[in-house]
Amino acid sequence: MQIYYLDKHGDEATRDLFFETQWMTNIESFSKQEPSREFYRAVEPSELLVIDRDNFFQLIGKIPQFMEAYRQILEASYSHSVDRVNTFNATDALDRLKWIRENQPHILTRISSRIIASYIGVSPETLSRLKSRLRN
Repeated sequence: MQIYYLDKHGDEATRDLFFETQWMTNIESFSKQEPSREFYRAVEPSELLVIDRDNFFQLIGKIPQFMEAYRQILEASYSHSVDRVNTFNATDALDRLKWIRENQPHILTRISSRIIASYIGVSPETLSRLKSRLRN
């Protein structure tokens, strides 16, 4: 799954990518009960399990252990996001691509170059040049 938003030029900017067994949510939209400003796209055939806010809180009320599991998921997600944002903000595009190769190599084989380019903040043409530099 791709989560993206439209930048000031109307181009897609990928915030994150999610794969099997991962949870995804827009916490701000969920907690404020407002429509998301982000878009969600299945980039591979997918089966999604969805729960609305009312049913989520009913589930927590009936199965308290679910809240602990949810807390652990949120902490892991937050940690991953902070690591990725810090890495992406402090490095150039080649280093961002190296980070993907080292931390999320499945992205390079499963996701289109257009989406990968959006994920690391470069054009598809620049991504192609960066990939050739990685091979050398």
